[in-house]
Amino acid sequence: MVRAEVLVQAAGGSIQDWRIDRGVITAVSGTSITLREKDATSVTIPVDPNARIEGSLRYSSVLQLKRRLRVVVYHQANLPAEVVQVEGVGG
Repeated sequence: MVRAEVLVQAAGGSIQDWRIDRGVITAVSGTSITLREKDATSVTIPVDPNARIEGSLRYSSVLQLKRRLRVVVYHQANLPAEVVQVEGVGG
């Protein structure tokens, strides 16, 4: 998977638009990360400072994320990411 857009219908009928981006971190700031995806697309994603970091005990906060980490980022469209899943070190 390179990236996905998923529409979810809640029980009350409302629709949520989710983005899932997967790639290698090329830049990190206090409020966003930039990924290089498998198809060479570069995308900058705002990240909530309290986002949940999953997949590695070495990283417990957004501030610990570093360049070259391979991650999957989950966020609702137009909102900061709520979950960052660390998969390992990428190329």
